[in-house]
Amino acid sequence: MDPILKESLVKIHGLLMTFVWLFVVPLGIAFNIYGRKMQKSWGVKAHMVTMMIAGFVPFSIAAITGLTASGSIKLKPHSATGTILVILTWIQMIMGAVNHGVFRYRKKNNNIPATRPWNNHVHIWLGRVLLLVANINIVLGMRMKQLDLSIYIIHGIWLFFLACLFLYLFCMKPVQTVTVSCEKPIDTID
Repeated sequence: MDPILKESLVKIHGLLMTFVWLFVVPLGIAFNIYGRKMQKSWGVKAHMVTMMIAGFVPFSIAAITGLTASGSIKLKPHSATGTILVILTWIQMIMGAVNHGVFRYRKKNNNIPATRPWNNHVHIWLGRVLLLVANINIVLGMRMKQLDLSIYIIHGIWLFFLACLFLYLFCMKPVQTVTVSCEKPIDTID
């Protein structure tokens, strides 16, 4: 492969993966957490749209450019971790679509469970693990490209900001819905 083309593919791969894992995925997760805490129906919808449009397309392009640039799957830390991440992320996306389909079916049949189902827990925890491992893999990629120390510092500051944001969202008190009845209590009827 032409070295200039390979270098261009590597840059596209790195920029797209950075965009997906440092901006799109955290934004999609934040939409979902905030929407649930505030009991807004748009939270889950914004999560799905963000992940499908802004996440899936650039992620898939980045995965293809990374594999094309490397020529094969290599057993080096960044390549091996990246390959596992790509496979598990595509599984995660399929799992999200299946979870949504199951939810819609249960809602249609008026059979929504009182607690979150196990498949939602798997989707949530796999997503958390993928986000963590992806950010480790970003650092491995930056190390391979021998990027300047300032890039590592910016990455660290951004991760600190995201950690603070997620901590805030997790600790946020959920909005309580209040049911108002128009009927008078029995003991107050004249």
